Amino acid sequence: FLYLRNNATPSVALLSMLFFAAVKSNRNLLGTWFFTPHIMSFFTIFFLFYLYSIRSKLVIFALLVSSYIYPLSGFLFLTAVLAEHAIKLNKRLKCILVLVVVGATVSVFYHPTLKPLAAKILGIILFDKSKPFPLAPKLNLELIKYVGLTQAFLALIGLFVVRKQAKVGVMMFSAAFCFLNIVIGTFLSFTILLPYLRAFYYLMILIAPLSALGLDNFIRKTNSILRVGRYSGLLAVLIASCIFYVSFLNYYDIDRHHYFSIGQSRYYVILYLVDEDGYDAINYIGEHYPSGVRVLADPLISYGIYPISKNYVINLRNANLGVGNQDTYSKFMSKRCEADDYLRNYTVDYIITTRKLSCSWLNMVYENNKLRVYEVYLKK
Repeated sequence: FLYLRNNATPSVALLSMLFFAAVKSNRNLLGTWFFTPHIMSFFTIFFLFYLYSIRSKLVIFALLVSSYIYPLSGFLFLTAVLAEHAIKLNKRLKCILVLVVVGATVSVFYHPTLKPLAAKILGIILFDKSKPFPLAPKLNLELIKYVGLTQAFLALIGLFVVRKQAKVGVMMFSAAFCFLNIVIGTFLSFTILLPYLRAFYYLMILIAPLSALGLDNFIRKTNSILRVGRYSGLLAVLIASCIFYVSFLNYYDIDRHHYFSIGQSRYYVILYLVDEDGYDAINYIGEHYPSGVRVLADPLISYGIYPISKNYVINLRNANLGVGNQDTYSKFMSKRCEADDYLRNYTVDYIITTRKLSCSWLNMVYENNKLRVYEVYLKK
C-alpha cells in the first residue's frame, strides 16, 4: 500500500484491485468464499491508497484502531511505519539503531532475571504452523496455483521494473519477510510474528501490485512496438481482458469446487456451504412453516438458514469470537434418539440432516437426494 501511495499510476492501482480479486481462495486462506458482494469493498483499498495521501493524524488514528481491534496488527502496522522511516535514515543512524535493537534483544534473552519475559515474548511472536490448520498451502507450486501462472509471470516482470523505482524498500522487505516465514513454517513448523497462512496471504497481496505493474509495463511496451496510435487504448483493453479472462477462469465453477471438496483436498478449495439440496431443504421450512422457528443443522448449512428462510439456528462455526454452539449438532448426532432432553433445552423445532432418524418424537416432513427435514414433537 505504501508502494502504491508513492509510485503507482491510476492504471496500476486499478489493475492491482483486479489482480487481488483474481486470487484463488480456499477455506483456510481467505475465508469461505472471499470475493463476494458484501466484502468487495476490501479490494478497493489498493485504489484508495493511490487516491489519498495519508496524513500523520490519520496514521495515528489507524494505529490506535488496529491496536484496539487486534493488538498484533497494530504492532505490525507500527513496524511497517518505522521501517519506512528507517530506510530514510543515514548509514550512521542505521548502525546505531541496529546496535540498540540487537543489544536489547540479547539482554532480554540472556539476562537471568529477564528470561521469563523472553519466554512470554517468544510465546507472542512465534506461531505454531500446525494450529489451527494442519493442511495449509506448502512451499511448492501451490503458491503459483493460488496466484495463477499468468499473474506470477507478470509479477516477475513487475519485480524487474520496480527495482528501479524509489521507496520500494518496505514492499521488498515485507515480501522477503513473508516468504521467509513460509520457508521457516515449511521446514521448522513455526512462524515469526504472524501465522503461516497470514504470511501466505500477505505475500499474495504483495504480488497483486507487482502483477499490475508487470501488466501495465507489458501493455506500454506492446503499444510502443506495434505503434497502433489512436488504437492504443483499445489494444490495452483487449490485452487486459484476455489476461483477466484467464485469471478468473473457473473462479466460480461450483461443480468443480464441490467435487474437489470431498476428502482431504477439501482444505485446498473454496468451502462449499449450501448446495442446491441444502437450499431446497431450508427453503421448504421457510415456505411451509411460520418464520422464527429454531432449526438444528450442520454448522455450515446453518449459515444459510436465516438468509433463506428467516428462521433461527442453534449452532454456527465459532470463528474468532468463541461463540456459536458449534458442537451442538455433533453432540446430538452422537446420541440421536437418546438426546430428547438435549433438544428440549434448546427448544429445537426442526432438524436438517443427512442421516435417517427413527426416533418416536421425530416426523420426517421433507426429503431430497441428500438431506432430510424432521419436525420435532417434544413437550417444552
